Amino acid sequence: MRAASRAALLSATGVPASACGVAGLYADLCARYVLDVSDAAEAHEVRKLDLEPVVVRTLPHCGAPASALVDAVLGTRSSASARRAP
Repeated sequence: MRAASRAALLSATGVPASACGVAGLYADLCARYVLDVSDAAEAHEVRKLDLEPVVVRTLPHCGAPASALVDAVLGTRSSASARRAP
């Protein structure tokens, strides 16, 4: 249900309902964009927006360690918790 709501909201504003579409909204505000591993295929497109894509498991309720997400957002990640996308 939440995914459908997000997709409808983004669609209504003309933004693709994808990790890259959302990254475009932040391109002028930040240098790094954290993507879930399920969206890793979009990392190349995110890089084209002049953002550093960081691929990490982002959903703690699905077993992702919260510390890995915090490290990725703050840029303090270790190679074991996140990886830089190609």
